[in-house]
Amino acid sequence: GLATLQIKKAAADSHSFGVALQAAAASGDQIEVCIGGICEAKVKGAKNSGAQAISSGDFLALGDVAGTYYQYGAGTDASVDAIAIDDVGSGATATVSVIVIKKF
Repeated sequence: GLATLQIKKAAADSHSFGVALQAAAASGDQIEVCIGGICEAKVKGAKNSGAQAISSGDFLALGDVAGTYYQYGAGTDASVDAIAIDDVGSGATATVSVIVIKKF
C-alpha cells in the first residue's frame, strides 16, 4: 500500500530511516522513499577516522556528509542504517546497491 509521510533530509552524523529514490524539485513535492529493502544509495569509502574501503556485508551509517553513507563505527556513529551489497573503494564515492534496514 501507499502512505504519505513528511520527509526531511537527515543531517550529517544522524539517524536515517530511508533513502530518497529521486530528488524533490521543490519543497513540498512528493517523492518515493525506500524505507526497507534493496535500493541504490550514495556510499563513500570511508569511516569516521578516514578513508576505508567498503565491502559487501559492511554495516553503513550516515557519514559526515548529509545524504551519504559510510562504514558504521560502534561508539562513534548514531546507528546502523544499511548494509552494503556492492564494494566501494577507499576514498571513492559511488551510487551502489544497499539493503536499507527498516526502522518501523
